[in-house]
Amino acid sequence: MVFTIAHGLGHVLLHKDIRKSDKISSVQYRTNNWQIGSKPYEEQEADVFAAQFINA
Repeated sequence: MVFTIAHGLGHVLLHKDIRKSDKISSVQYRTNNWQIGSKPYEEQEADVFAAQFINA
């Protein structure tokens, strides 16, 4: 649960420009079916943020 909250915080802090643009027109629901290396960049970035935030 802590990772999920930190991941969400990563989206809020790192992806302000995306939220304010027309790039996202719908909610992308979480899936565990991504192929290795195919996870969207924004999700990878939020994962790294969360991991570093928790381990800081």
